[in-house]
Amino acid sequence: MATQVIDLPPDLEQYVQEAVASGRFGSPSDVYRAALSLLRDVPPNAIHNDQELIDAINQGLDSASSGQGTRFSSEQEFLSWSEGVFEDICGERASD
Repeated sequence: MATQVIDLPPDLEQYVQEAVASGRFGSPSDVYRAALSLLRDVPPNAIHNDQELIDAINQGLDSASSGQGTRFSSEQEFLSWSEGVFEDICGERASD
């Protein structure tokens, strides 16, 4: 895998560190892969602008910070869950 440098604002860097420290993810790379997997499966017209994406991310981060997040035991469990969410939102499977 290629190595990339990612500049994050302090609040997102703190979230990544907390996600790893809590055991929810094994490494920062696991957090980034999970986030990008979700973003990849979002239809292009589902998010209309950068601010809408930022608001959605912040809502998710706030939810997780308040203990409303979901714990996954594996990346596969997370991906299965995210496909179900995608289906609920879009009415189709992500793999279709």
